Amino acid sequence: MYNSSVDFVVKSIQKTPLVNLNGLIYQEYQDFFDDTWLEKLKIDTKFIKLEKLTNQENKKRARVHYEEKISKELNILFRNNKITNCLEDIFMTKLKPNSSDIWIDYPGYSFKPHTDDPSIKLALQIYVGEGNHPGTTLFSSPDLIKLKGNNIAIAETISDNNKIHEIKYKKNKGYGLLNNEMSCHGVSPVTEGERISVYARYQ
Repeated sequence: MYNSSVDFVVKSIQKTPLVNLNGLIYQEYQDFFDDTWLEKLKIDTKFIKLEKLTNQENKKRARVHYEEKISKELNILFRNNKITNCLEDIFMTKLKPNSSDIWIDYPGYSFKPHTDDPSIKLALQIYVGEGNHPGTTLFSSPDLIKLKGNNIAIAETISDNNKIHEIKYKKNKGYGLLNNEMSCHGVSPVTEGERISVYARYQ
């Protein structure tokens, strides 16, 4: 059963076109997890241990604690060599699995257009919840400001003209984004409910 879930993810990655928009390189996934994993990822946040993210303590975001069984299983899944090797082939770069989270974003959560910490080479975000929530918007790279004490580069002002594409929030859909100076992305404010997603990092 576990191997079949890994194979399903690998096939999902393999069948998804790689997009390169002037150096902004990503895949947009349509059906990422199999039914087994979608069932596992149906979490009730009232009955599971949550924690804040480092450098996001003031944001309305939490993650499932790494001690929880589902979090441990998720990290094992994304460390599977078949998945890592597949991503290496698609994005044409060497990768090392880092950590995988289940994120819960609450009303009021947003993130200005930014690039990720340079320690992240590739990030995957897969939406696993229900509801009408903002997805992830990709932007042409504006002037980015490096925050003091933080490796994330954020755009303080950006125009709608900089928007390139929005990856809609729909269950079992998402993206893989190669992190570079062109990989500017952001999230509009969450207005209701819980915006739940899986986020996997590779170095």
